[in-house]
Amino acid sequence: MFEFIKKYIEKKKFYSKTFGHKFLDENGVLTIPEGVAIISHNMFMGNEKIKKIVCPKSLKVVGACSFQDCINLEEVVFEDGLRKINAKAFMGCSALREIKIPDSVTIINTKAFHDCPSLQSVQLSKHLKTLQRNAFRGCSNLKGIEIFGELEEVQDGAFAFCRLEKVVLHEGIKKLGERAFYSNSMQEIELPDSISHIKDGCFARNHLKSITLNKGLRMVGDAAFANCYSLMLAYIPDSVVYLGEYAFQNDVNLRYIRLPEKLK
Repeated sequence: MFEFIKKYIEKKKFYSKTFGHKFLDENGVLTIPEGVAIISHNMFMGNEKIKKIVCPKSLKVVGACSFQDCINLEEVVFEDGLRKINAKAFMGCSALREIKIPDSVTIINTKAFHDCPSLQSVQLSKHLKTLQRNAFRGCSNLKGIEIFGELEEVQDGAFAFCRLEKVVLHEGIKKLGERAFYSNSMQEIELPDSISHIKDGCFARNHLKSITLNKGLRMVGDAAFANCYSLMLAYIPDSVVYLGEYAFQNDVNLRYIRLPEKLK
């Protein structure tokens, strides 16, 4: 009975570092065997030999810090069936260039891809429901992102200090967190009517030239568009009742702003 339980644990959870390293070949390709459902936290942290990861269909969870600071990791192949990427799972993977997150994933936790400066392309899950704080913060070569409507809130700092030029937000998203898109390269942004809150510093330090905010918007937070030095025109719809302090601070080229009549 004991041997049966032991084999079951090994099959379902990639828990032993010694066990894991048996699947890393001489070319730096880590092939996680079919049957593994969980990669344990910290398991491959700081491993400089890994260049590519191939995940099986059985994998459900990538554990916290499991591949953190794998500085030579360039490619990850996920399969549909993955559900959750935990905190700091790929944080500091400085050579990682591209990520395709399957539609089965519903949760990306805090700092999952924080500080991946070579990351140029990210395809998010269409069924993503939770994108936590600073998930892609500091991905300084990321130029575009599409975020789908099952995600109700883009949490604080999720894409801060990237190089985003194009952001597509789908209907269904309700809130944009503090500094969610802080310090990017956007020249324009189109918001779906479902968004009700833009929180503090959300679009500060971007290259926006004009903004027309969505008609369902209720609150614009403090410094939401501060230090957007190229901003010339801003249209705020009648649905907005709160405009935060310093919302347009240091927007030195702002020539026209339309304020709602019922602003409180």
